[in-house]
Amino acid sequence: MLNKPVLLFVFLVFFIKGYSQDSRNYLFGEDKEIEWSIFLAPEVKYSKLFDVGTVYGGIKGGLLYNNRFTAGLSAGAFLTEALTEGPGSDGYITGLNQVMGYGGLYFDYNTSFNSPLQISFPTVIGGGGILLLEKKEPNAAGITDEQLVEGGVFFVFEPAINLEVSIVKTIKIGMGAGYRFIFKSELERFSDKDLSAPSFNLTFKFGIF
Repeated sequence: MLNKPVLLFVFLVFFIKGYSQDSRNYLFGEDKEIEWSIFLAPEVKYSKLFDVGTVYGGIKGGLLYNNRFTAGLSAGAFLTEALTEGPGSDGYITGLNQVMGYGGLYFDYNTSFNSPLQISFPTVIGGGGILLLEKKEPNAAGITDEQLVEGGVFFVFEPAINLEVSIVKTIKIGMGAGYRFIFKSELERFSDKDLSAPSFNLTFKFGIF
């Protein structure tokens, strides 16, 4: 017997396909489709780094053709600390923090169903960089200094699947999940697997759709 998530997915597909193919439908209104447009999309992702929950903030921009195919750029960085333990500058295990960002080429494909609900498949292919910082003992003023112990660059491949809602002609909201694959980080203290993880995103698109 089909489980509930599968039944929900099937329902959404048939619900989406039930709309007319002659015009673009929104939660509030209806309009004719346009062939070319551009948009900007701030996004927030919850993910893990070194098995520690953290938040990534970024922005995407793209050229959209026929409300289906997107090509553009993406960039962002982790906004919160992901404290872990590892060898410090003196070789002893100590607290380590990170500064990490990544971005690159951004591609997306939207389902062709003309409905307020759409399924999209965003993908980022590019690279980034990471700095590992060693936590020092607090000084007399109670301020904790950080010392750089290692850094490097890497390649990233991040596919995802989103459910998007067209609110009005100029705004879409999407949410979904993906996976961040990190390659060739060449860190001594951590592996590519330590930097790779699932992510859950919330995206706001502003443009003409």
